[in-house]
Amino acid sequence: MQEHYSSHDIVIYSFVDCPWCIAAKSLLENTDMYMKVSVKVIELEPLQRQGKAIRAELAKQTNRTSLPSVWIGDGVPIGGYTDGSPVGRGLLALHQSGELMRLLCLDNC
Repeated sequence: MQEHYSSHDIVIYSFVDCPWCIAAKSLLENTDMYMKVSVKVIELEPLQRQGKAIRAELAKQTNRTSLPSVWIGDGVPIGGYTDGSPVGRGLLALHQSGELMRLLCLDNC
């Protein structure tokens, strides 16, 4: 999975019709401050067995099986859309607090 992080600022592992996945993708696609951010969305269903293997690996690394699974930088998990325990606070909370911008160095860091 490391190859996913090497050329993208944010990686989202997603299910196509998952409401929280849709919300996470929408936040990043429709918020001007993230227009310069490289976002990679990996939809797991079309990958069939490989998608299941990726989800199992995500669970090993984060102790979470829910999606979306959002990662930033060089493979730092921040959780899902509204939750992140134990690995982060979640995409929405980081966005609302401005911390996501800082973590992505979008605030002139």
